[in-house]
Amino acid sequence: MLRSFSLVLISAALAACVEGGDEGMLIVKNVFPQDECVFDADERSPYIPRGTYATLSPAPYYMHPQLKSRVSAAEGQEDQRTIFVKGARVELSFTDTSLFTEAELEEMRTSGITRFETRFSAPLSPNGGITDTQVELIYPTLLERIRAKHPVAGNPADGSFRAEVIASVVVFGDLAGSEITSQKYEYPVTICNDCVVRVGGACPLAEGTQVLTGNVCSPYQDGVVDCCTQGGALICPATIGTP
Repeated sequence: MLRSFSLVLISAALAACVEGGDEGMLIVKNVFPQDECVFDADERSPYIPRGTYATLSPAPYYMHPQLKSRVSAAEGQEDQRTIFVKGARVELSFTDTSLFTEAELEEMRTSGITRFETRFSAPLSPNGGITDTQVELIYPTLLERIRAKHPVAGNPADGSFRAEVIASVVVFGDLAGSEITSQKYEYPVTICNDCVVRVGGACPLAEGTQVLTGNVCSPYQDGVVDCCTQGGALICPATIGTP
């Protein structure tokens, strides 16, 4: 009984032993991807201060949080003090409260569209260890709700549409059998019908057309991409005709 109680105390002490605060890890920034959508877990990596996301995207908005451990470990104890990251808890809110009614907002929360948990795995070493991860921050189901309520969002020819979403993110993981969480990290994303995707016409575009290819991880976010249409579908980046 004493041995069991001692193990509980040790586990609790391991989980609580951080420097200068309650969180065992920090979300430092949303990392800007390098070529071929790779990340090097470097504190000097550039970051994205706010996101942009196309209303017609068929893919989620991906955030790439850089995590930093605040857990200490003596030499030789690093493995026992590694945080095994398990996922993130995400909650989305709109700065424009007129976009949806309170009843619609509550329905989206309870159905998992604007409040959900997403899973991924990554190790985070102690003593200031750095890990870059990927979180599916906004799903196309939210875009579908926006387009249904505000048809202009899906038709740039009818006018410009912008809506700012504030994503609140808490990453969680396991340390010695106890849950470890990050601080709450708030990240703004502008959902728009004209600030990411540019539709140049039917596919393929004319030979010699210069095409912007957008973000290397997803062409529908955080950049500008030239697209074309084929059979009613949006092709991004656009295809180019051959001689």
